This record gives sequence, C-alpha cells and structure tokens, in this order.
Amino acid sequence: GPDAWVAFKDPIEPHKVFDYLRTVDLLVCPSRTLEGGPTVALEAMAVGTPVLATNIGALSEIITDGVNGRLVAPTHVPALARALTEIAGDPAGTIDTWRRALPSVRSMDDVARDYLQLYSR
Repeated sequence: GPDAWVAFKDPIEPHKVFDYLRTVDLLVCPSRTLEGGPTVALEAMAVGTPVLATNIGALSEIITDGVNGRLVAPTHVPALARALTEIAGDPAGTIDTWRRALPSVRSMDDVARDYLQLYSR
C-alpha cells in the first residue's frame, strides 16, 4: 500500500521553493552523478535546512560530514539507510546540531567584494 511517510506531489513553483524548504527538517540529495553546482542543497542550507547527500562533486565541498550535514557514498543504499535511521533516531543530535553549524548566507555583493579584493592585489 501507500507509504505514510512518502508523498509525490506537484512540482513547486520557483517562487515558493524557499518557503517549502523552510518547512522540512532535512533535504536528502542522493545524487549518483557529479553535482557541479548543487543549487537545491545551497537553497536548503540558505534557509537553515541541513542536507544529507552523497559524497560527490560540490556537495562534498559545501557539506562537512557530521558537522553541518551528512555525506554517504554514492549508490550505497545501505549507507543512506543507516544515515536516515541515525537521523530519525536522534534529530536533536543530528538535524538540530547541523542546523546551528550551517554557514552564513553569502550574497552576490559578498562574492563581488571577494573578487574585487582578490584581483586588486
């Protein structure tokens, strides 16, 4: 029968993505291929939602395993299941802890300022 914990719903309109991401405890991003710019993970982290993802591409650059999220090996279903079980069993020690360790949001002004400083040398 249907799973009480999983629901496939209509796509989220782009202007509602941040509002939605604020309502979830954790974003799970089990990518199997290279993530050069993991927009959904960055958007989740920007609104304070930690990420469980595969240790691949830029996901492994923005998530520090056990500090601000969790990383598992790509295509390793048992590792993903163990991580989900750990998180569900201890949300205060995982989700809440990771949420406090998320990096501050950087604006385009911050990025431009960094580039100006870098190239003014």
